[in-house]
Amino acid sequence: MKTEVTDWLERGGDYGEGVELLRKYSRNRMLVRRYERSQERYLGGTLRALLARMAGVQPGAGGGQPSTAAGVEGQPRTAAGVPEVVAAAKSLLHELWVAMTEKQEELRAVGEGNSDAEVKERKRIMAERDPIIKDYNDLYELKEAYFESGEVPAGLEDLVRRLRGEATEATAKSLWAGMSDLELTKARKAKKMQLTRCENQLNYQSNRREAERKPMPDGPKRHQIESKHKTLQAELRDMDLEIERRGI
Repeated sequence: MKTEVTDWLERGGDYGEGVELLRKYSRNRMLVRRYERSQERYLGGTLRALLARMAGVQPGAGGGQPSTAAGVEGQPRTAAGVPEVVAAAKSLLHELWVAMTEKQEELRAVGEGNSDAEVKERKRIMAERDPIIKDYNDLYELKEAYFESGEVPAGLEDLVRRLRGEATEATAKSLWAGMSDLELTKARKAKKMQLTRCENQLNYQSNRREAERKPMPDGPKRHQIESKHKTLQAELRDMDLEIERRGI
């Protein structure tokens, strides 16, 4: 497997070929079907990372270099024997799924009209939904990689920390460094709007600021929004670090 994956990566990691390799070497039929039903633009990067981890090579290099996946030795575990970071990933996946579902419901509520206001609102919702989808896909693949290999994959802990609102400057570089100045500026504006809506939901139970405060009562939904708020704050801090670094 190692030779085949290394050769595949060196030839560019074609998505279709990668799916065939995964089908050949993975016993997780559900995981294979997920890639079969997707496309390069959505899961190409995670497919290359997954196969590289399974084969014990670096996704960005040939030559059979050792994988950087972290072993489970010394990892804190739950009562069920699963590493705590994997259990946290499963919980976060549920939260992300709920958030995606809410965005789909918002889209349905807007409808399919072509007025300027409707088009603008759909674009806003999709701009907020798409990063959630990406986080869900990335987290799902890393979680599945653990159950595939029995090792906690490199990147899982960092992603869990970011989604919990514990992002760092190192995370900021990996997330935003690849964006152009214009893309980064637009992304920050969208992230700030998300934070404001989150605060409005907590304080007014509405996406908009109302005349009178109506705090959301304590409960699972409030805890979820508070967690999201913490994550958005951390991501904004990281974006600002990158913006400051560039002198934009």
